[in-house]
Amino acid sequence: VMLEAWDNKDRWIATVDLANKTLEYQHRLHDDAWVNYRFNAFDWLNDSETLYYQSEHTGYSHLYVQKPGEKPVALTSGRLC
Repeated sequence: VMLEAWDNKDRWIATVDLANKTLEYQHRLHDDAWVNYRFNAFDWLNDSETLYYQSEHTGYSHLYVQKPGEKPVALTSGRLC
């Protein structure tokens, strides 16, 4: 699930742990100005175990993959929009 702050300065991507009835945060994006929601795609890959998402936490929009509870892996880098 994606959670957004009312002031548009924070966005969280979380998974749902049904057994423990909790949300487990996978990624947080914060921007003092505002989070650009045009660069916030996220979904699951076909294996249903790997999340992909866009993030601008480096200052540029990049694509990441991540298995819940593991560190994200950047698929792109550099000065992209």
